Amino acid sequence: MGLVDQCVITLDGVDGSEWVIHGAGSKRSPVRLLEGSVGDLIDPPVSTTYKARVGQAGSQYRGHRVEERFIILDVIVFGDSGLDWGRTDSDFRKALAFDKDARIRVTTQLSGERYIHVRLSEQPEFNNDHDPGEQGAAMYTLTLVAADPFWRSDTFTDEFVFDGSNWCGDTITVDNPGDVDCWPKWVLAGRGRVILPDWDESHLLHIPYLNGGDGVVDTDPMEELLTTTNNTQAWAEMNGQFAMNPVPAYTRPTAVPVSINPLPRVDVVLPEVWRSVLCDGMMQWADQVGAEVASTATAGTLATQLRQILTTPPPGVPALSSQILNRLTVSYLTQQINATYGSVPNIVGTTVQVRLERRWTRPWGME
Repeated sequence: MGLVDQCVITLDGVDGSEWVIHGAGSKRSPVRLLEGSVGDLIDPPVSTTYKARVGQAGSQYRGHRVEERFIILDVIVFGDSGLDWGRTDSDFRKALAFDKDARIRVTTQLSGERYIHVRLSEQPEFNNDHDPGEQGAAMYTLTLVAADPFWRSDTFTDEFVFDGSNWCGDTITVDNPGDVDCWPKWVLAGRGRVILPDWDESHLLHIPYLNGGDGVVDTDPMEELLTTTNNTQAWAEMNGQFAMNPVPAYTRPTAVPVSINPLPRVDVVLPEVWRSVLCDGMMQWADQVGAEVASTATAGTLATQLRQILTTPPPGVPALSSQILNRLTVSYLTQQINATYGSVPNIVGTTVQVRLERRWTRPWGME
C-alpha cells in the first residue's frame, strides 16, 4: 500500500480555503502535490552539540536543539481552460502568506489527523517553460517555514469543579501520548484560590486570588505564566514561583491532584507545608459534617475551623510560631474571608480545566 492510499494531505489556507493536495480526494482537486515532495514533512531538523575535554578520546554529548522546519512542496495547479486556471492559480496563491499561518493537515489510518502551521519563507518559484494559460496548468515550488517544527493533534482536556467539600483529594487527568514533552495550560474560572500540580505533586503552584476574574496559567517557559480577564497583575503575587516540569513524552493517563486553598488573603506567610495541611484539614472537616453543611459554611464557620487546624499541627509538621498564631485569630480570619471570598457558596463551582496540546515530531506514528 503506497503513501497515497495511507494518508490525505490538506492545505488549509490563511483565507479559510481548503486544498486536498494528496491522497483520497486529490484526483478531483485543481492543486496536487508532485511526486517526491513529502520528505520534509517527516522529521524536523536537529542540531547537536558535542564537546571534548582536554585529553579525552572522542567527545561528550552536550545537548541538541530542534530547529525551525523548512518544507519544500512541488505542486501543479490545473484548470479546465486558461481562464479557469487563472482563477484557481489566483485563489491558491491567496491561501499562503508571509505573515499569517496556513496549516498542513495529514490524516492517516494509523494516527488520525495531525497538523502543522506554515508560512511562505520566500516567493513561490514558477517552474514552467510554457504559457500556463494555454496549457491550463503550471508547476510551482513552494518553500514554507514552520517556526514551530512540531506536528499537533487534538487538544486533550479534563476538568475539576469545586463542590464546596472537595478541598483536596480530587484529581485531574493529564495524558501525553506524543513523543514531545508538553506544557500544560490551566484555565481557571471562579473565585476560589487554586493549588495546581507542576506535572506531579512533588512541586505545587499556589495561585493567588484573581480578584473576581478568571485566569490562565500557561506553564510554557516561553509564555507569560499567569494572565487574567480583569487585567490585574496577579503574576506579581506569585512570589517567584514558576513551573519547572512539562508532562513528559509518552505519558499515559495519569491522575494529578488539584486543591482549593481555604486561607483568605492574609498579611503573614505560612510555610508551604501548612497550605496542604489546611486543605487536608478542611477536607476532613467536610467529611465529618457532610457535604450540605460544608458547602454552605459562612465566613465565621470557616474561620473557626481554620483556627482549629492552625493550632493543632498533625504529626511531623512543625507548629506555627506564636507570632503567626497571634495574628491569625478567628476575628481576623473572619474579616479577611469576608473581604476575599465571603463564604463557601461564593466559591462553589470554581472550575479548573487542564489543556494539553499534544505535539509530535512526525505526522504519523511515534505513539
